[in-house]
Amino acid sequence: MKNNTIGFMIAVVVTLASAGLAAQEQKQPAAKAENAPQAEPKTPSVPLRLQIVISTSQGEKKIASVPYMLSVNAMPQPRTGRPAQLRMGTRVPVPTTKQPTVDGKSVSDIPGFLTSPTSFTYQDIGTNIDCVASMTDNGRFELTISIEDTSIREEKRNEPPLFRTFRLSNQVVVLRDGESTQFTTVTDRISGEVIRVDVTLTVMK
Repeated sequence: MKNNTIGFMIAVVVTLASAGLAAQEQKQPAAKAENAPQAEPKTPSVPLRLQIVISTSQGEKKIASVPYMLSVNAMPQPRTGRPAQLRMGTRVPVPTTKQPTVDGKSVSDIPGFLTSPTSFTYQDIGTNIDCVASMTDNGRFELTISIEDTSIREEKRNEPPLFRTFRLSNQVVVLRDGESTQFTTVTDRISGEVIRVDVTLTVMK
């Protein structure tokens, strides 16, 4: 009888010890998980729609107003996303061989005169826009904008064309959702025409 009692007590002790070890083994992964560094939550980018308008005026008269629309993702600072790029243009042929004149008139306008073949070079005419956007405080967005705009001016016949190039590099503008601003004004020294650039920011829902 005593042997049976002793054997039963030993079995109980062994069972309790095994259960304790199993419980410790189950707790160890949990402890490791608690000590493991937690990844910081990623802040998503904010999609924006920008409208950039390049307008030209002569005095009070507006000559041209060309809008451009592009989408860009605003990233948290100090990170910056990939720039949004817009390219719009045409290659314009420019004659490099000038026809001779007689009494102030080009021989191409006088019947019976033979004209020499005209050779051409090509000039890029159009607009390039680059923009990088980032999020700042209080729901504002910082835009870094670069613009290159090349246009051709209409001149008299048989006169060489004039090309005007307007460049703006890394202009910084801070706007909220729905805000607009005119961030550049420049005057052509030859024609007196005024070029203005306006930008409007909209957060895409």
